[in-house]
Amino acid sequence: LFLESLKIHLGIYRLKKLLIESLKKKELGINLLDFNLRRLGLTKQSKICSITHANCMDGTIAALILEQTFRNITCVSLKYDNQKDDSIRHYVESDKYDFVFLTDISPTDADIIKDKNRAILLDHHGSALYLHNPKENKYVIPDKFSGSSLTKRFIEEYFGLPLKHLTKLVKYSQD
Repeated sequence: LFLESLKIHLGIYRLKKLLIESLKKKELGINLLDFNLRRLGLTKQSKICSITHANCMDGTIAALILEQTFRNITCVSLKYDNQKDDSIRHYVESDKYDFVFLTDISPTDADIIKDKNRAILLDHHGSALYLHNPKENKYVIPDKFSGSSLTKRFIEEYFGLPLKHLTKLVKYSQD
């Protein structure tokens, strides 16, 4: 009887834990990735600028995932220095691109990407959590994902494109 009672309590504990995780995911916007991007017209033919963290395997793999998805893409790697925000602003405000993806990197100045729904932020650094706003396509999810795994999940969910062949590469690139 004790063992049966213990099994029931363990089952309830696991169920509660899964429910909390599920709520966290919804709260962070993971399940809402495409709610306004389809309206904005993001397609595989869109002109994309991919901005990522330079000299970083995680950022490089995130850019690779985007390169495998989009036909018309420009990739830019930026260092965390004094010019980073100016460079991000330049690309976000450029008319050359339909969408700008910022993966594994984020601006220090929130105004650079605020109210700019065509600037898609996919970051996992806790220091960027103040930028998290799924309604504006800004996804900052610390601790659970790397930049490349968040980018992979975004592409898989948005386009329904299975990227299983990249799973190990993404796993080994997590920082």
